[in-house]
Amino acid sequence: MKSCIVIDWGGKSIAMQPNRSIIGKILIALATIFGIVCHSFDKPPNASLLGKRPIVFDNKPIVFKKIPFEIFNFAKSVIFALVEEIESSVWISAIEDRPLPLPYVERLCGKWAKVFDAPVGEVLSILKIESDFNPQKRCLLRLEKGGAWGLGGQMLDEAFGKISAIKRRFPKNPKIARIARRFRGTGPSLLDPELNVMLTAWQIGQIHQRFGDFEEVAAAYHQGANIVSWRLRNGQPAVSPEKTPRGHLYVKRALEAFVSFQNSATMSPRGI
Repeated sequence: MKSCIVIDWGGKSIAMQPNRSIIGKILIALATIFGIVCHSFDKPPNASLLGKRPIVFDNKPIVFKKIPFEIFNFAKSVIFALVEEIESSVWISAIEDRPLPLPYVERLCGKWAKVFDAPVGEVLSILKIESDFNPQKRCLLRLEKGGAWGLGGQMLDEAFGKISAIKRRFPKNPKIARIARRFRGTGPSLLDPELNVMLTAWQIGQIHQRFGDFEEVAAAYHQGANIVSWRLRNGQPAVSPEKTPRGHLYVKRALEAFVSFQNSATMSPRGI
């Protein structure tokens, strides 16, 4: 996986994901130039538009009138949102229908599991059995919930609440805000790998704090945390081959994946 180009812009960043198409390369080049120029414009209030560096044309300096910083800052925010929209659209359309490289998935899992206090091995195992690391995986059988999308099989109807909860919990985290903006309220937007892993890590982090044991965590991810809690309170197993055969098979596969990643040489020991 090629590294992406990151443009830092006043504490924000535009991450242009790798794209092999000509359009993608053009967008990356334009965004790079645009980011550098706007970064040079990022001056204190009432500063001139071009700062202290005069532009000379025909041996005469060009004079620019000062503009209210609030207007310029608003325009900059609008353009930033447009660039992010284009970047996200190009990245989604460029994703191929095949598994992502394991080191790339591990990096995403490690990044967001650390933020949300979720065990990396648990996040990785859930992604493995949900999609086999294929970011284009989707299941439209449960249309009443908007379908399940992407690496972690994220339900569309649940994504709205997760995004809101994450923003409330981390209101001043620019990295989370940038990734959260990639959610457009649609199923296809959940195909974004990093957005999907962020939501999955958040969900597993919440479930892990509630249950602790990965067998119950996997059951809650598949069956629902409230349902699993009710079963446990009433002396029932989280899943059983007789009453919940699909849930039992899901948990079995999750445990097998978890053990395989523990024994894998590619998985960092710190991640489990």
